[in-house]
Amino acid sequence: MKKLGEEGYTWTEAHIDPWIEDPKALLPDSPMALAFQGIPDADERANIIAYLKTQK
Repeated sequence: MKKLGEEGYTWTEAHIDPWIEDPKALLPDSPMALAFQGIPDADERANIIAYLKTQK
């Protein structure tokens, strides 16, 4: 994740969804990607993102 930040990556809704779906696709060597397998269900990811929006 630090690598993405150094590259100017920002965590927008459009970026969070693919990360939640398949973290290995974005950062295959990340410890988070190895520990978290992702959530393939689009509705469940949408619910997570909706919750995150309330935490501003």
